[in-house]
Amino acid sequence: MKVYKHIYENIGNTPLVELTNLEKEFSLRAKLVAKVESFNNQQRNLR
Repeated sequence: MKVYKHIYENIGNTPLVELTNLEKEFSLRAKLVAKVESFNNQQRNLR
């Protein structure tokens, strides 16, 4: 397990997934992304 010296070193590491199937299905011109919180380091360490 990696130990961080400062909490801000782990901020922003939650992965994003592009939802291309929904973009196509609804003919969206914008890029649609979702945060996958279950892969967040902080969430994993709390379990």
